[in-house]
Amino acid sequence: MAEPFSFKYQLSTMAKERLDPSEIGVMIKLSIEHKAISLTAGEPSADIYPVEELKRAFGTIFEDPSLLAYAKEDFGLTELREWITERMRSDGMIPDWVTSRNILLTNGAGEAIDIQIRHLGAPRDVIYAPYELISLNGSSPDSADIGDIRLRNLSLRGLSSYMLQSASNQVKRYATLARALSEREAAGDEAISAYLTDESHYNRFVYAHFLEIPDELRACLAELLGEYSHPENAHMDYAQAKSRVLEWLNAHCEYAEGTSFSGADFIESFLTQSQSGGDAHYAAATVMMMRYFGIPARYVEGYLITPERAENAQPGVSFTLTASDAHAWAEIYQDGVGWIPFETAPGYLNLMEREDALSG
Repeated sequence: MAEPFSFKYQLSTMAKERLDPSEIGVMIKLSIEHKAISLTAGEPSADIYPVEELKRAFGTIFEDPSLLAYAKEDFGLTELREWITERMRSDGMIPDWVTSRNILLTNGAGEAIDIQIRHLGAPRDVIYAPYELISLNGSSPDSADIGDIRLRNLSLRGLSSYMLQSASNQVKRYATLARALSEREAAGDEAISAYLTDESHYNRFVYAHFLEIPDELRACLAELLGEYSHPENAHMDYAQAKSRVLEWLNAHCEYAEGTSFSGADFIESFLTQSQSGGDAHYAAATVMMMRYFGIPARYVEGYLITPERAENAQPGVSFTLTASDAHAWAEIYQDGVGWIPFETAPGYLNLMEREDALSG
């Protein structure tokens, strides 16, 4: 059996003198002996690291700090991880078995957030959960937790209080996560292959149940958006479909809060007659327009905590949501990734952080 890699003799004398008696030195040694690499703050000396090269390497990263965040499908910017690996190997700081895939970049954005939900007046038969759900009541999800099936199966309905665990905002990073997913699939990652196998089953369910459009409304959409047909389980490019929907709604409809529904065909009425409505009108119309372009979509109601509202939240202190926080929006299903919110109501378009409203 090969001897564990010893880091201390590969570093400069100055680094050894600084690290040997320190807690950081012990942590780094243990990390390497267990085949884990940990880059931590605590070695600021400019004569040990190539500061100018690091500045250039991190330059583009600081333009978009979310690239340093991590999740199951994203360990950080690939190019930066490869540069760090090459540099550390050339300096004799890592053993041969280490590759860029062994290195994780993080700005701490992946840390879990514990949330306790208490129903004060809201219906208890509805489960309120964040998009970035990690686990429920201590049970960690795995690759089989696709869509919202697990939420439906857990015994949370009727409870006045329950615990959830959430990651930080990942919705704004879904395009980055989708690219990372594709990269790892192309690289033959076995875990991703298993995940995509599980996702394929739910994917078939989604395409079978979330593309339905009434015949009369389909004829109306064809007149408004132009004739469009697609093979089974195929669809218009996500970005193109989003652009088409946003452009049409912005050009023909006006946002008006407090507008009520009227009649069973209120979507057609909103698109062709009143052309004025609130978030529910925009969300319902968006769902049908995305379905028309072959992309599974569904109507969602819930509560929206904007960055402005979140400024008042404090750890360990209750944060009450009221009717003024209620909102309706559309979700589209992106193959391999899952349900993604797609906001089209003008009154809400610029309220939440977005990576790219038309990406995907």
